[in-house]
Amino acid sequence: MYATVRVYEMAGEWDDEMTRHLEQGFIPLLEAVSGFVAYYPIDADPGLFASVTVCVDRAGAEESNQIAARYIAEYLADRFPSAAEVTQARSPFPAWPNRPPSERAQVGTTDPARWSSVGDFLYEK
Repeated sequence: MYATVRVYEMAGEWDDEMTRHLEQGFIPLLEAVSGFVAYYPIDADPGLFASVTVCVDRAGAEESNQIAARYIAEYLADRFPSAAEVTQARSPFPAWPNRPPSERAQVGTTDPARWSSVGDFLYEK
């Protein structure tokens, strides 16, 4: 699994137009990427927006970064005045579909101190 974290400086506030761009324009492009797993938008702080994209391989993660850069340049350059800070890395941890605590013994241990969840995945610490 590869994850990409993109942090953007925003000019203005998040609004319905931004939501429309995300839901109807950008996310469908990501979903078409081979190996796409998940996308998580994050309203980080006033004036900041972040996102996490998860793909099964590096090629998908890199393609997601290219799509994001092109989409912003074409449709949202006035909202994001500078390039995103991008961090991309392979996860050294195996991922499993998120399961309730009662079922976690099937993937290891039920000790909650050993597990961390991100979105739809559980990671053993």
